[in-house]
Amino acid sequence: MQREDMPGKINVNSNSGKKGGKSIVHILKSKGVEVSDQGKALISFSHDKSYITPVRPLAVAFPKNKEQVAAILRICDKNRVKVTAVGGGSSLTGSSIPLNGGIAISMERLNRIIEINIEDGFAIAEPNVTIEELNKKLERYGYFYPPDPASAHMATIGGSISTNAGGLKALMYGSTKHWVLDTELVLTSGEIIRTGSSTLKMSRGYDLTALVCGSEGTLGIVTQATLKIAKRPESSGIIISYFGSIKNLAEAVGQLKKQGAPLIMAEFMDQASLLEFMHARKKRTPKNANYVLLTSVSGTGKNDAIAKACIKIIGEHKPVKQEYLRKNKEIIHIYSARRELHEKMVEEAHMEGKDIIIGDVIVPPSRLAPALLEIEREIKLSGQRAALFGHIGDGNIHSNVYFTPIDKKGIREVMKLQERIGRIALKNGGSVSAEHGIGLEKKALLIEELKSKDSERILGIMKEIKKAFDPNGILNPGKIFDM
Repeated sequence: MQREDMPGKINVNSNSGKKGGKSIVHILKSKGVEVSDQGKALISFSHDKSYITPVRPLAVAFPKNKEQVAAILRICDKNRVKVTAVGGGSSLTGSSIPLNGGIAISMERLNRIIEINIEDGFAIAEPNVTIEELNKKLERYGYFYPPDPASAHMATIGGSISTNAGGLKALMYGSTKHWVLDTELVLTSGEIIRTGSSTLKMSRGYDLTALVCGSEGTLGIVTQATLKIAKRPESSGIIISYFGSIKNLAEAVGQLKKQGAPLIMAEFMDQASLLEFMHARKKRTPKNANYVLLTSVSGTGKNDAIAKACIKIIGEHKPVKQEYLRKNKEIIHIYSARRELHEKMVEEAHMEGKDIIIGDVIVPPSRLAPALLEIEREIKLSGQRAALFGHIGDGNIHSNVYFTPIDKKGIREVMKLQERIGRIALKNGGSVSAEHGIGLEKKALLIEELKSKDSERILGIMKEIKKAFDPNGILNPGKIFDM
């Protein structure tokens, strides 16, 4: 499905965004900001990686520095024009789709790595630097930036802060909020503030840096971030364990954690995902294998004692087969096969005239097996085609459900299934979103989650925070909640 061919909801000839007969585009251009209101740019910035119908913005602004971002926000706030900041466009919940006839602000020119400070343990980068780019630069120093979404080749620093991204290494290193020390944040007034500091510790009242993480661009626009970096771990092996039962697989992970195994990664795949994974490896799926567990442990170095201990623990839970890979080339290939899993599924779905809606829920790891079994039953009852994989070490489940883009009724059925999966997560003590954010997709589920925890007041508090940062409600409207 080519999203560029999908019509937008907004008439690009609308008068929205004009004041006194003078278009907002003309005002911005008069301030030296490059702006396009031509079809190609509007189409390009009308969509993200989600299934949600594209919406063409009124125009696209291309600021080249923080001062121009500040000017755009100041002018748009004065004229009550909505704005949505857009980075790599890899959002899966519609969080970077512009609504209400507003302006899309492309962050593509704010793409510099400004500083790497090994002694003080941080890097400073602009928002459109990709995670992959930053890590390539850090690699020469023997360091890395741990947040590790599968889309790291296109996920930007700004976008990952926006959704508080996690990824494959979140089991050991946590999510993005654990690695952001400071943000340079442009407010709707045009003021530029620093929310934190370049020190590794700080205690000075409310933590606005953590508040920005996961705010999906609704509070301000990040033009720079100071990021904590870590020394790369010793060479790590990957243990591949095939199971017939998800219960046995989950129990094996639980035992590894109880024993204090230094797990960098613990990933699972169901049979449908496993077939795609094995195809990428050009190998056959072992007999009786319905699930696979990928575990990576740190500190192996030249001594395999830690890995061998983990292999033994996993072996006590009846895997049908185990492999241990130590060669760097093999490890890179396994990581690539896992990272590219969703994209490869989408490519193959497109060849069949289909697409995929990917879900993102999380449960306590101890509840993952019963939650997965319930999700599998729900999928079977729905008659939908789906594949499950995720980060079993922290209980994160991604449900990839296939749909036909022109079948509106079918899309609604898939969304109902994803909502039921969200409720299964809540029933098992989890959350409706682990790392993809709320965006446009999960606003109703967010309310359900807050109600289930007798915490509906939180929604009111979030709205009050939104008003404090953005009194006129111009920043990324309609995302997370409705005002």
